[in-house]
Amino acid sequence: MQIAAILIEDFNGDHNFDVDKVAFGYVAPNERLYVRASVLRNCQTGDQDQALVAMTAFESLAVMYDNYRGLIAAGHSAPKAIRMSILRSRWIKMGCLLQNLVDRKTPVNEVVVVNDNEEVPFLIDANTPRLDATGKLMNRQGLNDGGFLNELNNTPVDRWVTLASLIWATSAHVFRVRGHHYKDEYQGLYERTWRGTTAELPDSVCNWKELGRTAIHPFGVRALERSAAYFASQGKLPENLLLRRNAVPAGSALIGTTYAAMKMFESTPFWNGFYSAYKDSIDALIVDYHALLALGISAHQYAGLYGRNRSIIDPINAAVLAPVLVGFIDATPARTAIREQRTMNKHASANPLMTEIMRDWITAAVARVAKETDLSIALTGKSSDESKKRVK
Repeated sequence: MQIAAILIEDFNGDHNFDVDKVAFGYVAPNERLYVRASVLRNCQTGDQDQALVAMTAFESLAVMYDNYRGLIAAGHSAPKAIRMSILRSRWIKMGCLLQNLVDRKTPVNEVVVVNDNEEVPFLIDANTPRLDATGKLMNRQGLNDGGFLNELNNTPVDRWVTLASLIWATSAHVFRVRGHHYKDEYQGLYERTWRGTTAELPDSVCNWKELGRTAIHPFGVRALERSAAYFASQGKLPENLLLRRNAVPAGSALIGTTYAAMKMFESTPFWNGFYSAYKDSIDALIVDYHALLALGISAHQYAGLYGRNRSIIDPINAAVLAPVLVGFIDATPARTAIREQRTMNKHASANPLMTEIMRDWITAAVARVAKETDLSIALTGKSSDESKKRVK
């Protein structure tokens, strides 16, 4: 995929929220993450490298059971509740849950510790599940209870478990570039990001609000980046999610989006004239952009929730170029992805005349060369009349 196409595909750090707006929302009390005390004690702390957490079959099932009951009480349907519970149990086993609240960087503790002795009705004893002749779980009375066991036995558990790292990395990317777990307007971003994995969700029971917010929210923001980096290092992420690991974070949208528009403009016949007029600002923006890549998540608007001190790069060079590039964007076809970027608009309003000049000039130039029958002339952005004058 070409760099310009990658940059405009929804990950330029674009967001629509004020810096002072609280990023970390809250899930309902029953939607909190339920974890057995023995499991939590085996989770890593913030100064340890992520690794698999030792969990017995009983502990894995108990985490699913506890979370299922909570999510049902919160009003989720049984099919949704079981899928989110499966993912939560898997993420804990993969080391995504940090042991301490201070490590999770969560303003409100959304982890509920469950006593190890709390009963799980489908276990014969502490470690032995009751199975029927086909290998399905039953309760102590030898019955499939019509609730948790029924849902678990009729859900493609293995397939959801296999996709856990991809779902996590997709959610981590959205928070990185938007600064929130989920808003209705993010649905398209989630879908486009997931589509690039070429993987298919096992079913359509859960939407991205449940997968990207409810299921994952209690783990905290710090875990999003930490675990996404871990999955990348373990070779668990496809190329499209690896590329998004370098996405410009929310709060630096002007630099990221302006750079993306500039890279797109670079492939047009109008680039040389633009570069001649704005050489110093363009060269400086390139430096700013790569500095942002080096800062990574430390440049995020909510770096504190990631456990980082925020570093800021002044977007002055992007602000100089924004009005001109907005004119270019306005002249592009409506179906072009870059048209969806809104970050530069408020900066363009500081110099609306320049935006209008660029838009009208490109529109007229494109209309003029569209009449050419000679493709080589059309691609240079010059009319045949202009070419004849130069020959004379």
